[in-house]
Amino acid sequence: MRKGASCLTRNWLNCKVRGFSIIDGESFYERITGKLLVERINPSWLIFSDGFVKSPVAKFTKRVVGFFLSSIMLVLLSPLILIVAAAIKLDSKGPVLFSQERVGEGGEIYRVYKFRSMREDAEAKSGPVWAEEDDPRITRVGKHHQETPDR
Repeated sequence: MRKGASCLTRNWLNCKVRGFSIIDGESFYERITGKLLVERINPSWLIFSDGFVKSPVAKFTKRVVGFFLSSIMLVLLSPLILIVAAAIKLDSKGPVLFSQERVGEGGEIYRVYKFRSMREDAEAKSGPVWAEEDDPRITRVGKHHQETPDR
């Protein structure tokens, strides 16, 4: 071990012995944001961290803030939502929205609704599969969404 690293480790151990909480970067990020950097975690982090723990106050606050922000955004974005819905309806037959079951906290199953970006019968023959480049199942509206630079 390098001299600087051993000095740093000794300082961390001294802090730990004095009762300070020492956490790694991934745990700190998870604690602050409530999200995991999946590409940075490893099995030992999952085993030894105290991640996935939120206080009742933090859960309640997140729920209330999420509800109010989503309500405000729904009202502000409703014109855009109507335009996208109309474009999907005009572009292809079938429903505007697509729903999927997801598993939430405590194994609770809920439904999420999304704008449909593929043909109505896209997975009838193959079942669920990842979309590929120039996938014929993708509608024109879906293809336009797929080409955005932030994806």
